[in-house]
Amino acid sequence: MRCSSVIFRTSRFPRSTLTAFALLVVIGTIGAPGNVAAQTAWEAPPLISPAVPAGASLFLVNPHGGDLGGLITYRHAAGPVGMGYRFAMTDQNGGDGLAVSGGIDFSGFLSRAVEGSEVDVMWWSGIGAGFGEETVVSFP
Repeated sequence: MRCSSVIFRTSRFPRSTLTAFALLVVIGTIGAPGNVAAQTAWEAPPLISPAVPAGASLFLVNPHGGDLGGLITYRHAAGPVGMGYRFAMTDQNGGDGLAVSGGIDFSGFLSRAVEGSEVDVMWWSGIGAGFGEETVVSFP
């Protein structure tokens, strides 16, 4: 019988490089801008689940700092698989008038539930923008 040894590599990078990168990310986010007044984020709330229906859905939203607004989503297929569109119109946060936002999102399954487990794992990303007193473009 022949035995072979298997070497498992945990990372391509030394621990000091990963630590330096993590520290750089933390320092970079400290100087990042905080709240952007009068904006409605296109991606919040995501309202995506493994059982999301196909077609159009209308939601009443309460944005942070604003009054009320509406969100319309459209998905080509049931579940989180595929592409969807989002459009929202809300009260501006801290300002007069309306803020609008819109975007396109993409999603799918990373892992499906197996026998004895009811957990589905999914991914979600996209591109969109919010328009109010300022404009914000984001890629979640």
